[in-house]
Amino acid sequence: MTLLDLIRVLLSNMKLILIIPVVMAVAVHRLTKGMPDKYASETMIYTGVVSGFNLESTGMRTLDRTLVSSSFDNLMITIQAKATLKGVATRLLAQGLILPKPDSVHIGPRGFKYLREAVSEEVRKQVVVPNSFEGTLQKIEEAIEKEATHPLNRIIQGGGPYYSLKALSGAAPSRVLGSDMVKISYSSDDPGICVNTLQFLLEVFIKKYRYLKSSETDNVVGFFEKKLQDAQSKLTDSELRMKAFREDGKILNYYEQTKALANKKEDLSDEQSRATGELEASRAIIRELENKLGIDKNFLSKNEEILKRKQKLSEVNTSIALKEINSQANGQDLEQLKKESRKLKSSLEQDIVTHYNFTHSTEGLPIQQLLSEWLDNIILIETNKAKEKAITNRLGEIEDLYDQFAPLGSGLTRLEREIGVNEQEYIQMIHDLNLALLRQQNIEISSNISVVDAPNLQSLGNQRILLVIVSFMVGFITITGSVLAIELIDVTLKTPDRAVRFTKYALAGVFPLYNKKYRKINHYIRIPLLNLALSKIQVNEAHLENPARPIEIITFSVQEQEGKSLIGSKIAQGLHEADFKVLHLLPAGSESQFSNYQHFEVNQELLHVESIHNIIREEFDNTPYDYVVIELPALKKGLIPVKLFQNAHILLLTLRANRTWGNVDKYIMKNFIQEIGREPLLLLNGVKPIHLDSILGDVKGMKKSLLRRLFKKIVKMEFKSAHFKKAMYD
Repeated sequence: MTLLDLIRVLLSNMKLILIIPVVMAVAVHRLTKGMPDKYASETMIYTGVVSGFNLESTGMRTLDRTLVSSSFDNLMITIQAKATLKGVATRLLAQGLILPKPDSVHIGPRGFKYLREAVSEEVRKQVVVPNSFEGTLQKIEEAIEKEATHPLNRIIQGGGPYYSLKALSGAAPSRVLGSDMVKISYSSDDPGICVNTLQFLLEVFIKKYRYLKSSETDNVVGFFEKKLQDAQSKLTDSELRMKAFREDGKILNYYEQTKALANKKEDLSDEQSRATGELEASRAIIRELENKLGIDKNFLSKNEEILKRKQKLSEVNTSIALKEINSQANGQDLEQLKKESRKLKSSLEQDIVTHYNFTHSTEGLPIQQLLSEWLDNIILIETNKAKEKAITNRLGEIEDLYDQFAPLGSGLTRLEREIGVNEQEYIQMIHDLNLALLRQQNIEISSNISVVDAPNLQSLGNQRILLVIVSFMVGFITITGSVLAIELIDVTLKTPDRAVRFTKYALAGVFPLYNKKYRKINHYIRIPLLNLALSKIQVNEAHLENPARPIEIITFSVQEQEGKSLIGSKIAQGLHEADFKVLHLLPAGSESQFSNYQHFEVNQELLHVESIHNIIREEFDNTPYDYVVIELPALKKGLIPVKLFQNAHILLLTLRANRTWGNVDKYIMKNFIQEIGREPLLLLNGVKPIHLDSILGDVKGMKKSLLRRLFKKIVKMEFKSAHFKKAMYD
């Protein structure tokens, strides 16, 4: 479809396109009579989702667009949640019910009237606490929570204005560009309710939003607090068991004690080795000195006094050795023992020298020195014996301590490991609890939504004119779209070009649609169209070869009611006006507008007709004709005189422009052409004048305005000056 065709379609349906929208606009104008004024209210809140500072904003933050989008979605869904809107509805009801009359701040006359009609006096008495908004609100919430079918619950859940969830869902939140701001707008025909709806919405929403945000961490904080108590109990229990274990095992510092024992044992072992070595050395020296001095083994036992002193000296030296090994004596006691040891040794040396002089000769020998050396070694032997004994006893005690400490090590390690694990768990729980508390505090800070712009009120005036305009536009667009859609899906023959494209037959002529609407324009185009058809019909070589024989023109159709009689009459009349002798033959019952016509009977004998001589009622010799226009019944009836078709000079297939070319038509014509042996010419009947430009162009004599001629040239893209000039002066 070209642009010109599109415009023609719209112009041809202009009455329909204009009348229906006008009717719709008039209907809306009458129906909206008395429509109240509309009011709108807006508020803006700051959320801090993107740029807000909180406890975690200690440095540069990387914004997660998905998280930001999800945060805003959660916020807006919370605003439009049923629980939020229900809280707003109950507050509006409480505010309206406690008022004795409407005012400009809380509720206007329309809202007050609706509330009085919707809530009975009995229900009002049940829930209203005089002069107490909070008391009334509490009773309303209790009533709708207790009884699902309560009248107030039906108002909230219904579809009425002002107080229903459906009406309150009109509160539309939207993010302002890419900022932290969210704008909420609402409109109503009651100014008081319009503003108070947003005020209550902010109150309920902010409270609910903070609760939802804080509840995210309350359970987490409670969980870690419980875990911290459990970890602390486990740690305390393991520490108490460690304390009891140390007390029972008399452990001060297990590792230092065991280390000291090991070092002590090593020192004592070295000391024992030294004492043993010194003991053996002293014994060897004693034997050598005794040989030199001639002292026998019973030398000391022969003097009882010397023996006692020796024994006493041995005991003192033993005490000194024990105290030095065990480190038990203080400095004063040890010095006293050493002093006594020196005294006993000096006395014993004098006695031994005196006793030796009585019993041995001393000529030529250093007796004093040898006896002193001999006595020192005797004392050293006794001292080393005592020291060796003391060391042995001490090593035994250390072995006993080893036996005591050995089994305590594994138990102590297990308890220490258990305390370490419990301590780490306790520390981790403290860390996790601190993080949860930090997150909780951070959420509390970040959920502090601030109201930037309080709800305001602005009058939108009456929307009646807008509704009328919208209704007109809807009607106009709907009808225009419907007309274009019908045109696009239209598969009728409609135009000469489409008829030729669908049927594949050559076009002989076109006849316009005859009705009152096109009477004026048909007056100008009928003659040119008829002349075009006659120009093709008159050119026939068969007439020249056989001038005595009239030219036979058969008009036929596939279906009935195609306009064959009218077209045959027009052709006959046109040929007659061209000074030809013409006869119009048509079936009985059909009417001809041409004066010279004859009827013939339509019966089975028609199948055998081979020439017009068989059906005409006069002799050609007496009344010779140049043309005979024969109308035959529709092919679908099956009465097809094949010979008559074959002998005819011109075959004209008549088709209505407002019909489709279907499979039945194709099948019948295919069989017809196979029988006859040639294709007919096409006559398209009932074509609207707007579709005849391709045949006629601009018909001289048709009145066209300058604007129409210019517009047509523009649509056809004929921008040359000559075209415009012709359009202006045609």
